[in-house]
Amino acid sequence: MKIWLQQQLAEYLHRLHRQLKLLRQRAYATGLTPLRISAQPPMVHVQDPWKAPPAAAPLKSLHELLSWQANSQPFDSLLKATVPLPKAKSPDHQPDRPRLLVCHDLHGNYHSDALPQGDQDSDYYRLTQWSSIDTFVYFSHALVAPPPPGWINAAHSNAVPVLGTFITEHESGSLLCELLLWTEQSAEAAAMQLAQIASYYGFDGWLLNIENPVLQRLIPNLVHFIRVLRKVMHEMVPGSQVVWYDAVTTEGILEWQDTVNDLNLPFFKAADAIFINYTWKEDTPAQAAAVAGVRKHDVYMGVDVFGRNTYGGGGMTCDVALTAARSAGLSAALFAPAWVWEVGNQPDWLQRQQQFWDKIEACWEAPRALVCQLPFSTCFDQGAGSARFSEGELQSQQPWYNLSCQSPQPTVRLPSTRFDPFTGRFQTQLSDQLSDHLSNPPPLVASLCNDFAFRSGSCLQIKGNVAPGVSASVEIFTADLLIPEPGLYVSFTYKAPAQPTPTHMELWCWMEPSIAVTAPACAASSRHTQGTAHILAMLQPHGVCLVSPDVDTSHIPVEQCEERTVQHSNGWLTLYYRLPSHLPDFAHLTLRSIEVAAVTPVKPDAAIISADNCLGYVGQIDLTEWESVIQVPSISAITFSDVIWTAPSTNADSGEERHASASEQDPVDAPSVLGTKAPEEVSQQVQTDTAASVSSTDKSKVIWLYVTLGFPPDVVGTVSNFEVFYRLVDSASSKADLPVPMSNDDQGWTWLGIASAHQFRVTQLEIPVSVTAVEFAVQAADVLGKLVLFQNATKAMLDRP
Repeated sequence: MKIWLQQQLAEYLHRLHRQLKLLRQRAYATGLTPLRISAQPPMVHVQDPWKAPPAAAPLKSLHELLSWQANSQPFDSLLKATVPLPKAKSPDHQPDRPRLLVCHDLHGNYHSDALPQGDQDSDYYRLTQWSSIDTFVYFSHALVAPPPPGWINAAHSNAVPVLGTFITEHESGSLLCELLLWTEQSAEAAAMQLAQIASYYGFDGWLLNIENPVLQRLIPNLVHFIRVLRKVMHEMVPGSQVVWYDAVTTEGILEWQDTVNDLNLPFFKAADAIFINYTWKEDTPAQAAAVAGVRKHDVYMGVDVFGRNTYGGGGMTCDVALTAARSAGLSAALFAPAWVWEVGNQPDWLQRQQQFWDKIEACWEAPRALVCQLPFSTCFDQGAGSARFSEGELQSQQPWYNLSCQSPQPTVRLPSTRFDPFTGRFQTQLSDQLSDHLSNPPPLVASLCNDFAFRSGSCLQIKGNVAPGVSASVEIFTADLLIPEPGLYVSFTYKAPAQPTPTHMELWCWMEPSIAVTAPACAASSRHTQGTAHILAMLQPHGVCLVSPDVDTSHIPVEQCEERTVQHSNGWLTLYYRLPSHLPDFAHLTLRSIEVAAVTPVKPDAAIISADNCLGYVGQIDLTEWESVIQVPSISAITFSDVIWTAPSTNADSGEERHASASEQDPVDAPSVLGTKAPEEVSQQVQTDTAASVSSTDKSKVIWLYVTLGFPPDVVGTVSNFEVFYRLVDSASSKADLPVPMSNDDQGWTWLGIASAHQFRVTQLEIPVSVTAVEFAVQAADVLGKLVLFQNATKAMLDRP
């Protein structure tokens, strides 16, 4: 009885507290009580921007938002995305089906992922399961949170649009809303600034989260703000989105509705979509769908992966809530899927993430095609690695993290892995029963491999059971690509181990005619759409073979397809092909699917291959127009600007400072360090400390170098990333022209980092005092449609004053 009374009293006090809170909010919203702000603004330490690594950061005040201007901060251009959203994924409206939105929040964000030039934390959170995601939101509790370029580039490479976050919360948020929404003109000014920020940095819209009470008389201005932002965004960034979060109501009260109703419907109508709070109940989706009507796909039912009062419990049971939303025809929004990184044992977070997405993908269809425009290239780079490889050879053993390097990920669901406590290994989950291999070979299994790579930091591993003399394939990309005139250029790089059973890999391209087929037809294939003819181009080491389960291909001249082979180090082999845009008796062909196949030789005494046997690795796949392969990438020159040499002393900045004179730099007038630099000009700032100078009598052993490398954007061909190297030149060594190593050999070159823009900021490079010059080299990291590797890097020498 006593316990029951305590429970009743606790529930009563909770209800009373909630009622008092609502009364206070209502009194504020109607203007009966003033807002009380007692918190003092925090002290902010401003770091020298010329010495700090370039980093993305949020805007934390209304003043910062309204005064924002493009290129107003040092290295602001490095924070712009360099990978545009594919045109085929930029429609005027979203797909007419239930969609999945991912809202990423990891400790407030802006950590290692905020550095546009990357970090050495190779185990930091990254996402590769893009095939199930329709929209990605970068979330932070700061006022304006533009996504870092790494996330934008990675998502765009996988045809996923990216949204930033605009959020106000707590009492300070209410005061900010008063200023922001005081007039329609003030609301329009803020909306215009948000649209310009998105357009400049290259992302695709905003999540609006007003999570505080708002004066009721200002609600019409809030609706006007949403409507104007949506209109301006659509004009400046075609295909953009403005998503409203279910928090404040039309009465100005902070009261999450957990559905769509009259208290948030005006906000929903003014926006492109609504993100429903995650504390909804089992019957809520049906109610929300009834209110939303024809716009039910624009309703995202929120699911908190941390499970805070969320339907289904969150965590590994998020599929319960997603199934409930999808069954009502609604979309869903996953909040904080980086939960897999934040909880549990850190070393196995990748396996935990794969298991998490296995359950999501089991209940959420991913019908979209990734290969929809040219050029297309992937080396299965995840945006991080324990080392870097180039043409199959080890280039650097330095761990790295740079999401801008992430290449398109497989669109067909890869298998999960499980940990075997007896062997101490993670193993791919394959069926324990071996079926009849000759009549029904089990499918191959593809999984990402981090141990080595052909290029960058990872590749695709192929495992499975293949009977002797039988081909088996696994689909890795879905496509919707009309093959252009005069043909499609395809390169396929793989390696196959010789043990235990030698195999060779093939790339299979399924195509279908765009209009009716006049060739003799056979029975419709059960593999693809019934009633549609399909042609399979099997890209083999010895050539191209055209087959079809639907039509007679015996009369098709395969000599129209050209191929060549290049052998690389460590067993990697690249096959180059040219596929025609059409065939005799066929209309123009459309690429529908890309598969990887493995073939084992016929041996009378061949044993059945074990389920976890590795059959081969796929290093890279390139698709581009045939005419574009004659373009050779080139970098005209490297320029230096914003150069600072300084002693590594705590009081170095307080010592004497000397700017290099014009005569020391160039016969022309030298521009200011803070001004705009011409590409051919060099501005240098030499900082010395009187107590610790860099003279020959100084006891200091090293100095620090800060410099911005520029390589003009007159690059011919398609280059998405550049690799930067440096080597030191001292009085004892010559300035001989040494080639940049493609592997980790000893030529004095050190891999410095990756640039996704045509600039690279070198910060705090430690230089021995005996060094007289530093030589830098830049080369293309990945180039589409190349016949040979871009071997010759562009180099430039920077002499020490």
